[in-house]
Amino acid sequence: MIKEKIKNIDLKDKIVGDIFDILDAKFNIHLDRASRNDIRLVSRDMVYLVYLLEQKYGITFNDSDMDDTAFYTVNGISDIICDRLYSDL
Repeated sequence: MIKEKIKNIDLKDKIVGDIFDILDAKFNIHLDRASRNDIRLVSRDMVYLVYLLEQKYGITFNDSDMDDTAFYTVNGISDIICDRLYSDL
């Protein structure tokens, strides 16, 4: 049980890092990694971010994900990705 929680934390940290890396590389957005800020993108760029994350992780976001305000934070979107990855196991 403890090992599984550690794996979950490690995976989430990796996903958070990946999101920050994508924001840096593709959108030239340099957020403070310690604060896990809101993602402030125009609609077109948000669609591109969703596409990049779906391709990277082999998941699909649905409409209810995007309706959730947590979807627009690095922490929130990483939670959704973790949930999708673990639900596929």
